[in-house]
Amino acid sequence: MTIPKINRELVERKSKESLDIDKIKEAWVRISLENPYLFSAISDTVQSISTDTKVQNGFLKGAYLIWSLLNDQEEIDEMNETWGF
Repeated sequence: MTIPKINRELVERKSKESLDIDKIKEAWVRISLENPYLFSAISDTVQSISTDTKVQNGFLKGAYLIWSLLNDQEEIDEMNETWGF
């Protein structure tokens, strides 16, 4: 499996969305259950980069954005393949 190539339309759509804290929390739960090593790597990294909560929150929001772009693009690619696009 390869990492999906993110398309421009998805980036434009995501850039217009606000970062809903509840949505981010749900995503972290999902990541921790579906991909515990990724969750652990992100958790360990955020603690090692800074003790400043604002810096940590910024890092976590960035990690969430990357994960959500990859996850959404994978779903788009699977649908396109299923429907023959």
